[in-house]
Amino acid sequence: KETMATGNAASALDFVVKDIDGNDVPLSQYRGRVVMIVNVASKCGFTPQYEDLQALHAKYADKGLAILGFPANDFMSQEPGTNAQIKQFCTSKYNVEFDMFSKVSVKGPANFVSAADHKAEEIIFTELSKARPGYSFLMEERGEVAGHDRTHRWIVDPLDGTTNFLHGMPLFAISIGLEREGQLVAGLVYNPVTDEMFTAERGKGAFLNDRRRLRVAARKSLADALVTTGIPHLGRPGHPRFLDEIASVMKEVSGVRRTGSAALDLAWTAAGRFDAYWERNIQPWDTAAGIILVREAGGSVTDLSGGTEMFGKREALAGNTYMQKALLRLISGVPAGA
Repeated sequence: KETMATGNAASALDFVVKDIDGNDVPLSQYRGRVVMIVNVASKCGFTPQYEDLQALHAKYADKGLAILGFPANDFMSQEPGTNAQIKQFCTSKYNVEFDMFSKVSVKGPANFVSAADHKAEEIIFTELSKARPGYSFLMEERGEVAGHDRTHRWIVDPLDGTTNFLHGMPLFAISIGLEREGQLVAGLVYNPVTDEMFTAERGKGAFLNDRRRLRVAARKSLADALVTTGIPHLGRPGHPRFLDEIASVMKEVSGVRRTGSAALDLAWTAAGRFDAYWERNIQPWDTAAGIILVREAGGSVTDLSGGTEMFGKREALAGNTYMQKALLRLISGVPAGA
């Protein structure tokens, strides 16, 4: 309070910083993390200026902290030109798009969509439309987009793992699948942080960065298996049932992981990093590319009844033939009403 009363902008900002989750925190606790400055004017009583950003950057530069900038005018009162100055500062120093870090909306409980989702989807839609005019689309943000060629459909998640992305966790990916007459014929999962691109084409195999051929893990015993899954969170159904399923699985396997990206779960299963994967209440755009990756890597993908209605039932279970069947037996043993 004493610091804020002095009107020293760079010092006062220590008390009004929010992390990507919207929590008030002192900047000194976030060394090495990218943060945003929000609601400065309303909490400090002064209008933030370009010079404040420069002073704040100088103060924390030796701590490895990246200061990306202030939100747009709808968050605070700024004089004309200030936003443009700050945007130019961020772009030149960090090579980032200013608006990408100030726009996050909520689709439902704990279901976020960022400007990155929308921008990535727009780019993918535009480029694929140019490359294959007339193909239809099923996209996470746009939904169904009917083209004059109804035999082909792109199934796209522009950013699978949005919550990870918003928290600065490097586990998110672009997922693009291609259907021909209702059958998956190609898929791509790309993690831009690790620069790993998993691709598959029906009958031609699956590959990592076009060089290394992918094969599912060869393990045949659940006791040796590392399994991955998705955990229902706030706003998602099936909490009690999942707890019963995980209780059934965890005592039989060597480990269980949760990445927060179904696309990466399936891609890593195709690559043999995970031995098996299962999840309920998952959307087609999350799994389309991963399904063909696993299949072309020699694995098997079914719904949780052992059928092929992964899209219709919004669920998937994947692994090599042995692991898929063994995990299916465990999951099937959990009462549906649990």
